[in-house]
Amino acid sequence: MFKPSLSGNPNGRPKGSRHKLQEWFLAAFCEDFEEHGASVIERVRQTQPSDYLKAAVAILPKQTEKIENPLSALSEQLDRYLHVLRRKDERCHD
Repeated sequence: MFKPSLSGNPNGRPKGSRHKLQEWFLAAFCEDFEEHGASVIERVRQTQPSDYLKAAVAILPKQTEKIENPLSALSEQLDRYLHVLRRKDERCHD
């Protein structure tokens, strides 16, 4: 439909629109985190430990991934652990 490297909007995204959305999102997230952050983190740690660890891994600097990614084995273990927990949870609700 469109020629290569051309989009349906020749003017492109309005200048600063993506940046503005990021600012709004971060401001709203920051406000919510200031009010609920610590309690949410604690709740996730207690009720969803694998998700808690995945979030911790996600905020680590990206350069750690370039150094043989020591967390890849842990991530696989967390995925298996999460799968087991979900299966147990499904059985409890049946």
